[in-house]
Amino acid sequence: MKDSKKIMLHIIIFIFILFSSQTACAIGEEPGQFRVIWDSVWRFINFFILAFCLYKLTKKPITDFLQKQKEDVIDSMKNAEDNFNEVESRLAEQKEKFSHIDDDIKSLETRIMGLADKESAEIINTANKDSEYLIQKAKFASQSELNKAKKELTIEMMDIAINKAKQHLQKFITQDDHDRLISKYATDLSNRN
Repeated sequence: MKDSKKIMLHIIIFIFILFSSQTACAIGEEPGQFRVIWDSVWRFINFFILAFCLYKLTKKPITDFLQKQKEDVIDSMKNAEDNFNEVESRLAEQKEKFSHIDDDIKSLETRIMGLADKESAEIINTANKDSEYLIQKAKFASQSELNKAKKELTIEMMDIAINKAKQHLQKFITQDDHDRLISKYATDLSNRN
């Protein structure tokens, strides 16, 4: 408040000095020239009064506005710095992760290859067991078929042999020989009982 009074006092003194020097000069000149100077002095006075009023009326709102803008800028800078630090820390984390990614890839490859080898070994083992089972089954089936074929061949050979023997016997055995064999068989049966 004291500063504004000092400023106002200085302005008034300046205007008074200007007015008095212009007045002194104007007295010696024509009467129309004084009026021009007088109007100019009042224009300056009006301008300074208007400037002073504007200064008084807008000082606080402008100061508040500028202070608020300053605080907003400071807050924005703090937020930007915090965001920058956060992004920088994330970047460092990502760089750290990416620096170990080759090791992770090699580890995964090793694990996958181990699993693949284990799986292929299991598949081969299962295939070997299945093939052994199929071979045993085929052997059993072929042995069974062979035994069946032998049996059928034996039966067929016996039928052929019986038919040949029957034909041969029919040529050489007469009715008397036949009757004698039947009676001998009946006697042997009765002796056994």
